[in-house]
Amino acid sequence: MHKGSFDQASSMGSLPPASQDRFNRQRIAASMCSLALWCLTAFATSLPKGLLPFAVLMLISTLLAPEVLYRHIRDIRVPLLLIVSVLVMASTVMLLSIRRFDLNLGAMENHARLLAIPWCMLWVYASAPSKTRLWQGAMLGIAATCALTVWQTMTGTVRASGWNKNAIVFADTLLMVIVIALFCTPRGRWPWTMAVTCLGALALVLTGTRSAWIGLLLVLCVFLLTGRWATPGKRVALTVLGLALAVTALTLIPGLNQRVRIVELKQDIARYEQGDIQSSSGLRLERLHVAAQAVAAHPLTGVGLGQFDKGAMVRALPECQDSQEERCGMGHAHNDLAEWAATMGIPGALALIAIYLAPFLIFIRQMRRIPETQRWRSAAMTGAMLVLVFAFCGMTQSMFAHQLTAVIYPATVGVVLGLALRESAASTVRIVRYPERHW
Repeated sequence: MHKGSFDQASSMGSLPPASQDRFNRQRIAASMCSLALWCLTAFATSLPKGLLPFAVLMLISTLLAPEVLYRHIRDIRVPLLLIVSVLVMASTVMLLSIRRFDLNLGAMENHARLLAIPWCMLWVYASAPSKTRLWQGAMLGIAATCALTVWQTMTGTVRASGWNKNAIVFADTLLMVIVIALFCTPRGRWPWTMAVTCLGALALVLTGTRSAWIGLLLVLCVFLLTGRWATPGKRVALTVLGLALAVTALTLIPGLNQRVRIVELKQDIARYEQGDIQSSSGLRLERLHVAAQAVAAHPLTGVGLGQFDKGAMVRALPECQDSQEERCGMGHAHNDLAEWAATMGIPGALALIAIYLAPFLIFIRQMRRIPETQRWRSAAMTGAMLVLVFAFCGMTQSMFAHQLTAVIYPATVGVVLGLALRESAASTVRIVRYPERHW
């Protein structure tokens, strides 16, 4: 059993049958937690319904030893209370929107998955698995996903999307797995990580998702600039050189250029400037315009949770009441902030910001509690990057409108929160030599 996980009953000598049974259950639950972390990153994009093994293992291990989770609530009560408070506030905003517009509770199905954050957080903190399990799973998951996208491309798929119908959602999820692989890398394993990251970059190219490619470049910049393998000047020089080479390759190589749709983006912008919105980028910009009008018309309530394309938007905007234009019957806003603001008003936008900000602040707090030599490759750094990457991807896609991305955020952020709290607690004990509150 991992050091620090559950009860250290093995040091107590012989145990009565009841205590031995409890110890065995806790040991099995801890092992299942460790396996669940491996499955989370290994299967998220490489298998259909890839998050199901993680969820099943999480549920079973929790039911095996619920008393351990209860015992650790006090240890992390402040960050746990912050997360729960934010989720209660966000859920209240959603429920009020459902009541106000007489909607079905199914409208908040994807959003309700956010409630898994405190569960994952407490579960991982109590089990204390190694974050190396996330890295090991990510290595396999990225390599398998790359093989899948290559096969899809060779069979004629224009934009590889794995087992998901939406290439953007697939690419954004893969990007989050790459973040975990980079920032959870164990000491001395950098060559393996960089090799597999190249495979992940190839997979992102084959999806044709521009935002994911830009996100990967930003993540790699942070990864290179925060490393301790060279002097700051050399790190900056290498980062600038790498960016220059990447931009040159994306611009000049015809096949690569076509895959990442750079020319298409230029054409879309030119068409939009001429008043033609019938393009990928043009429709996105138009959806932002419609969302802004919805917020202006209903700043406190929006048009109803999940109702961006269900008729409420048409009734909300005067110019759409008698119109059959495409702009008046859209899907989601392709932007999380615009989507939440348009459907739930300003309270919805504030709720989304809080959902990002609360875990991010906890991660930053935990980073300050660990030695500087460990800070930039810690669980806290990993979590902070996960939140930033998810928010960045949400600028070009409504992440909570799709099941895969709506699950991957609470799963990864909740898990890494637990790891970060456990990691900072262990560092505090080593530094000051006595236990201290984790917040």
